[in-house]
Amino acid sequence: MPDVDPLAPDPVADAAAEAAEAAEAAFLENLTPPDWFYPLVGEVASQTVLLELCMTEAALALTGTEGDAEELIKSSETMVEFIKSAKGHDDRFDRLVMPFHSARNDRNKIVHALLRWQESDGSTTDYWVHTHPKTKTATILSFDKPPKTMVAALNRIKDVTQAAFDLTNELRAQ
Repeated sequence: MPDVDPLAPDPVADAAAEAAEAAEAAFLENLTPPDWFYPLVGEVASQTVLLELCMTEAALALTGTEGDAEELIKSSETMVEFIKSAKGHDDRFDRLVMPFHSARNDRNKIVHALLRWQESDGSTTDYWVHTHPKTKTATILSFDKPPKTMVAALNRIKDVTQAAFDLTNELRAQ
């Protein structure tokens, strides 16, 4: 019987190992949401916190109340009640209150959602699903780009944040 070198290359075993590595890499790649997902979610969350801070600072200025906006926004209920208390002091502020609440709802639908991988049922390819637990709204996520609804929500949040920021700066300057 000939001697077999256990360290000699085995083309069949090497090909099988490469195929297994490629399959594992493809599987692991699918376990990661699309590249755009986490940056978008992070921007939505950050912009909304900035909006909450600006609206709270504006409410402090309008009511002449001493306080720390950063402390007030730690409790959503306290922040919302304080913002309500500032209504009626300035029409510009009053016009921002409803968009403020809408922006927070948009944020909740994007940030406070379930993300799950859906295996193919044979008639479709595998895909990610983003589901808001309260509304049961489910969105299939493309790997190429975010859904138009998420981009539109981010743009609305940015717009109202900018308006609140501008108002806060005007009130500080008075």
